Amino acid sequence: MKMLLTRYAPILMSVLVLGGVACTSAEATLVRDGNETFAEEDWEASLEAYEQAQQEAPELAEPYYNAGNAYYRKQEYGSAQQNIENALRTAEGELPGQANFNLGNTQFQAEEFESAIEAYKETLRLDPDDQDAKYNLELALLQLQQEQPGQQPEGEGDQPQGEQ
Repeated sequence: MKMLLTRYAPILMSVLVLGGVACTSAEATLVRDGNETFAEEDWEASLEAYEQAQQEAPELAEPYYNAGNAYYRKQEYGSAQQNIENALRTAEGELPGQANFNLGNTQFQAEEFESAIEAYKETLRLDPDDQDAKYNLELALLQLQQEQPGQQPEGEGDQPQGEQ
């Protein structure tokens, strides 16, 4: 069983920078506040800040992406998926690859392996060198194969690698 990586901290910093460039000071402040409370693992407070930023600037991807990460941490995968999909509608730069990776993780946790496979494939189309996406794609393919009748479960308990 491979342990979950915790790659969310560097990504939060890049999202904060992106948010600061694309947002007014009010939205940037809300995103920054959300990132600070996320780092403290206060998911409710981070969600409150991100959702306020969404209301202030619904066209921005970052508050949706970050809210998706907070919902993922709360294991509320339906809400995580919805927010990440909203982020993907307007995401630019590196964010689409990160969001697709996290979407794959969310779908994997919800045991939606076919959807997770597609999200990891999209991540790899955007960044062919993403080793975590390659690993998670293989893991999702294995899980899907095990769901088919006549397959013996191998690697039970495997989890997709961390957030981006």
